[in-house]
Amino acid sequence: HGLALNLYLWLQAGGTASFVDGKQTEVVVHAQALARSEPGAPVMQFHAGAALLQAEDWRGAEASFVAAASAGRPLHPLVYLEALVDMYRRTGQRSQAVKYSVALVEMAKASSLGPPAGSASTSSTLGNPLERYTVHVALTKLLFGDHREVLRLADPGSDMPYAQACWNYARGMALISTGPQELAGTALAGCQQAVAEIKRTPARGYGRFPAAA
Repeated sequence: HGLALNLYLWLQAGGTASFVDGKQTEVVVHAQALARSEPGAPVMQFHAGAALLQAEDWRGAEASFVAAASAGRPLHPLVYLEALVDMYRRTGQRSQAVKYSVALVEMAKASSLGPPAGSASTSSTLGNPLERYTVHVALTKLLFGDHREVLRLADPGSDMPYAQACWNYARGMALISTGPQELAGTALAGCQQAVAEIKRTPARGYGRFPAAA
């Protein structure tokens, strides 16, 4: 456990500096060592995977995230799935990225981490899981040029302004390619309106996604 802790602390502190210095090999070596030292510890596996993702060691990152997801749930599994979506998008694996984007939405719908009954938001560090994670479907399909599929996605609603902003953005960008252009302008204006609404809202937790994104 002492070795794992030292490796974790190095990745948190020295890892960033190594990326700046162009020493990605050091990050990969330390992250792989962390993954080997704690095979049954999901949090350590997750952090190893995150470091390998940054270092573009795609196979190592995937192995660590899968190990983290199968080892237990001290971190919510939505976090693991989101990391996998990120990795598959970066590597151009469309089918896998779309598959896990959809899985995120389904798991978020069933999640117990949503806002309290009768509340539009929550102070949870995950925020409203459905609002945070539903955006990945539209953004993933937009990234891979599936514009007509983006246009078939339903409006998430004004009660989820972050999701609605991302939906309008994806829709607007898709309409720039497919037309009509005037509808693209309307969608992008809707994105701006949603962002303005978010900025008027008290701080909401979306993990690594800022509320005003």
